[in-house]
Amino acid sequence: MLGKYFSKKFWRGAIVKFLRRKESPERISLAVAIGLFIGFAIPVGGQIPFVIVLCILFRIKKLIPVGIVFTFITNPWTAPILYPMIAYFGSYLLGEPLSFRYIDKSLRELIGKFDLETFLELGWDILLPFLLGSLFLAFVSGIIGYFSAYGLITSYRRRNERRIVKKVSVSAEE
Repeated sequence: MLGKYFSKKFWRGAIVKFLRRKESPERISLAVAIGLFIGFAIPVGGQIPFVIVLCILFRIKKLIPVGIVFTFITNPWTAPILYPMIAYFGSYLLGEPLSFRYIDKSLRELIGKFDLETFLELGWDILLPFLLGSLFLAFVSGIIGYFSAYGLITSYRRRNERRIVKKVSVSAEE
């Protein structure tokens, strides 16, 4: 059953559906940026409500599913890898680098439970670097995600238009 999600055919179809959405590239790209921003800024478990609210505020309700999909960059499988790296990066941004072992040990509990209470019990020595690293990566990934999605969508649509024009002109010549 899960095997279909790992097939090349499934992903190609999903990407084509994404590129063919009947929305402007700007609106789709905004949904991607919102999803990536929330995916990094909010810990796993509380992301979807934030995506829904932001999509409604930016008047892109139809694109809520796109935003939600892009929050899945952080999930129970990637969090054990990403969260310690984010906190480590955040500690460098603060100018007070923490050891990776200390961060990893402190975040093990959070990764096991994924609840707000455990998150708040971490203490400011881990919590502040984690929040700073999360926000920094959220902004960077949101910006990169917006422009990457915009570029992909517009280039795909231009190529598709050229194919259609070429096909119509060939059939008109015949």
